[in-house]
Amino acid sequence: TAGLAACRAPGPDGRARRAALNEAIVLKNYEFNAHGVELNQRYVSSAVLPDGAPAEVWAGDPELYHQPSTRPGAALPHVWLVDGAERRIASRDLVGMGAFTLLTGLSGGSWATAADRCRNELDLPLRTVVVGGPDARDAYGDWARLVGAELAEDGCLLVRPDGYIAWRCCAVPGDADAAYGALRGALLKVLSRTELEGAGHAATGGRRTGGHP
Repeated sequence: TAGLAACRAPGPDGRARRAALNEAIVLKNYEFNAHGVELNQRYVSSAVLPDGAPAEVWAGDPELYHQPSTRPGAALPHVWLVDGAERRIASRDLVGMGAFTLLTGLSGGSWATAADRCRNELDLPLRTVVVGGPDARDAYGDWARLVGAELAEDGCLLVRPDGYIAWRCCAVPGDADAAYGALRGALLKVLSRTELEGAGHAATGGRRTGGHP
């Protein structure tokens, strides 16, 4: 067509048309290829507990390029894992479904014990996922490469029912009692419960006695 012929012209007009076309194509990336707009949300609220990490540095245009992160307030990063039936499963399919999820590694056994105590004492839907265990093997090494850059194997991520990270602890803080104290304190803050309310749940065997719904 005449328009394409004009774009191919070797003179100044053709050169200007090609430059304008290239600019338009780049602009269209923000309309069709803006992965960052879809996936780079970072929540800031009382249900997200900052861990004192430095401000996030974006490696690329945050509107165009997705930057996975384990920072509190970010969505749980996607990696492929393998379950006990040798099926590939997405990390994000292991969280949500109306429950909190605590993710840790093979050396994070203290967190699993802490989660069991918190689930019972706080009457809270809380599951534990051990990445590297038989139901979530890191067969491709993606979890170690992506998450391991920010989190030790014995660290943990507390993920909200909506798939966003509420809290992280980059390494286990001592023994099982210390892990329990850290996780329980984080849950109470995320849920806006007081220590008294938490103690009330434990004393009544997990039955609610008032306070927040």
